[in-house]
This record gives sequence, C-alpha cells and structure tokens, in this order.
Amino acid sequence: MPRAIDMMRHREEEILRALKHLSEKTDGFSKPRLLLIGGYALRVFIPLTRFTRDCDFVAKKEERWVIDRLRILLPEGFSVERLEKRGSYDFMRRVKLVRHDDARVKVSLDFMEGEIRGKGTEGRDTGR
Repeated sequence: MPRAIDMMRHREEEILRALKHLSEKTDGFSKPRLLLIGGYALRVFIPLTRFTRDCDFVAKKEERWVIDRLRILLPEGFSVERLEKRGSYDFMRRVKLVRHDDARVKVSLDFMEGEIRGKGTEGRDTGR
C-alpha cells in the first residue's frame, strides 16, 4: 500500500500539470480572468509544508457564464462531479482519478463564479 505522503505528492504533481494547462489555455488566467484562491494561493506567502485536497478558482460573473467556457478548456480526464448555477453564482467541481501504485488519488479543481461560497464540513454551501 502506498504511503499517504507519496499519494499527496502524486496529487500535487497532477494539479501542477492541470494548472500549467489551464494557464496556457487562458492566456495566463486572463481570458477568462481567473483568480487562484485557497491553499494553493497561500503558497505564495508560506513555505510548501502543507498539502491541500483541491485547487480553488474564482471568476467574476460576466454576461455569459465563465464556467461554460472553462468546461472545454480543462485538461483531458477531468469530469464534472458537481455543477450548480443559481442566478448570482455558480460552482463547478471537476475531478480526475489518477493511479498511484495500487491506489487511486482524487484530484479536484473547484471553480466559483459571481460569489465565493464556502463549503461546510459535508461539502454543502455555507453562503460565505
């Protein structure tokens, strides 16, 4: 059985590949404009000593849903686990299961548009 730290490193490598792909496809996160928030954004300010389970982005609400454009820009292998459109905001979680030795590692990319809403302990919106 693989060690937990090795599985987390494998997830980090997969997220880095997804970030590089998304940066290339969006002209450096500018078309559409995306902001990286959460644990990955904190790494600019703190040493790389912690791992996070997902990678979070936020986009300003535009006339057309940014989320719809992002669905076709993401790297292959990511599927939609959750998609919500609720008038003033939307949320999309894209996931990919990657193999690491005999285990599968879940890689998640979360996109919020219009409002930043927190996830409660059971993954429900908290309205923050």
